Parts: sequence; C-alpha cells; structure tokens
Amino acid sequence: MIIGLTGPTGSGKSTVAQILKEMNFVIIDYDKISRDISKKGSPCVLELRREFGEEILGSDGNLQRKVLGKIVFSDAEKLETLNTITHKYILKESDNLISENSGKNIVLDAPLLFEAELDKKCDFVIGVVAPKDVRIERIMKRDSIDKAVANARVSSQKSEEFFRQNCDFIIENTKDKEYVMTQIKEIFNAEVFKQKSDY
Repeated sequence: MIIGLTGPTGSGKSTVAQILKEMNFVIIDYDKISRDISKKGSPCVLELRREFGEEILGSDGNLQRKVLGKIVFSDAEKLETLNTITHKYILKESDNLISENSGKNIVLDAPLLFEAELDKKCDFVIGVVAPKDVRIERIMKRDSIDKAVANARVSSQKSEEFFRQNCDFIIENTKDKEYVMTQIKEIFNAEVFKQKSDY
C-alpha cells in the first residue's frame, strides 16, 4: 500500500510521518530527496545555477537555499521554473526508492505531492492542515526566518481548501501528538480505507 502524505508548509506533516514510521511504514521523505539531489556539483544544482545565476551558490559551491527561496517564493513564475527543474530529479530518485521497497507499506511524504503528480502512485492521500497563523509561527521557529519571509512562503503555496478538496483524508494538526494519533486511527478504521488496505 502506498499512502501520500502532504499539506502546506508548517502544517506538521513530520509529526504524522513519525507516527506512521512507528507503525512500521516505510517513509520516503521528499524533503530529504530534494536535499540529496541538490548536493554540490549535482546535475540539478548545475541546472539551477544556469537558470537562477551564481548568487544561489555559496563561496564553497553549495546551494544556498535561503537565497533561492527569496528569489522564488515572491515570484510564481520563478517558483514554477524551480519546480519544473527539480521534479524530474526528485521523481527519478523516488521511483528508485519505491521499487526498492516494493511489497511494503509506504508513505510518500511530499509537500508537492500533487504538483509532482505523485498522487497517481498512491492508494490514498492524507492531507495535514493547520491554521495559517500557527503555520507561520512554526516556520519562523523551524527555519529561523522572520514573519515576512514565512508569510511569503505560506502565501506561495496552495490553500488549505485545496487540500481539503483533493485529499482522501484530512488530519488537523492543531493540538498534541495524541490528537493526531486519534485521527490516524479513525482513518485506518474507515470502511473505504479497510477495503483497499493491506495494513
């Protein structure tokens, strides 16, 4: 079984992923894949440099994510270009990992699940949501950025309503881990889930 796990930045997907990992799901973390394909000198980084310029690289040749973020999160066209470049590298590595774990229960932990059309590989998609102000606070703390930058990131992404409309199940990550766990159990007990699940 393959479950897609997605949601806007700061919604708390990592909490849900950790719980599912404890339930013996294999977690394929697309943020990690993104970092792996963005290492110094990689084909992806070379293509990004050609598109966005030398300024996105540090003096050591490593990708400066915050600099790239400032460029793309305030410009929808540039963000789309970034996604177009990175998705092909991410999907290639993703396919390798899915193949390696064939026959196991897998979670595709992917913020851009729909944009990368990974939802087509999933039996179910779970969306994690939280109020905008909560997400902004989480992002500021997590990434050590100011409110304006955090707000720009949130505003550049799909709305909570999009996830509510397009995901099979929704988890509201607004309280503690126990509250999340309760919602996961409800999903696993849903008749539609049981019919398709081998968990």
